[in-house]
Amino acid sequence: LRLAAIGLDIESLDFYHAPSRKTIKLAKQTLKSLGALNNMGGVTPVGRKMERFPVESGYARMLVESEAYSAGLQSALAAIIAVQEVGGIVRSGVRFTGWRRFTRQTRSDLLAQYDVYLALPTISPDDFEELGIIPKNVTKALEVNERLNRDLGLGDMVPVALAETEIDQLLLCIVAGQLHQIWTAEPQGEVTHIFSGKQRQLSNGTVVKHAALIAGTPFDLQVSNVQGIETLHLVTDVTAVKPEWLATLAPEVF
Repeated sequence: LRLAAIGLDIESLDFYHAPSRKTIKLAKQTLKSLGALNNMGGVTPVGRKMERFPVESGYARMLVESEAYSAGLQSALAAIIAVQEVGGIVRSGVRFTGWRRFTRQTRSDLLAQYDVYLALPTISPDDFEELGIIPKNVTKALEVNERLNRDLGLGDMVPVALAETEIDQLLLCIVAGQLHQIWTAEPQGEVTHIFSGKQRQLSNGTVVKHAALIAGTPFDLQVSNVQGIETLHLVTDVTAVKPEWLATLAPEVF
């Protein structure tokens, strides 16, 4: 994105250790899906706004979308992104369910972790491991959140629980950063990528239930069983999607 912003096509450059052509094309397609590049490879106004943020492109797209809403919502999104940037603050396995008592979310795993993040001051660090909360990631997330607040001009604003009317707005911002990862979901847990047709399984650790359309992140998990090592092709960090959001965020695609 930064190369395109100064008029350079990454495919025209020589690298000592060149990224694969497949990787480059995937990166370009992702940026197009997020609305950062047009079909000619030029940077869009949305892309120029995304370039300001020192985070992954998907998170930058979320932040750009949030600028239409309140500072409180932006603060909540900054905390959510901070948690995601460090790989999450809770363990999703079926053996680690204690953290779920701090959330009632059924629409987004990202919002569920945000609820846990808000509850941290009330939880003894001695209980983190038993609850399935990852201590080192909590520390990292707090540091990243502080940096993002500076980048957004939010200062020392403390994230708080959002009003019910703001939840859809926040979910819309989250989906804006995952327009390249939209999946249809079947009741038995099979999900299909709407662009590529590739199939995966919904993570059994998700709080999202009964959603026919989701945004989520592909994740391969290796587990051992009697046959040896098996790789599970999952989708994690799931958010339920309302179809009309896609038409709002990317009308030229949806």
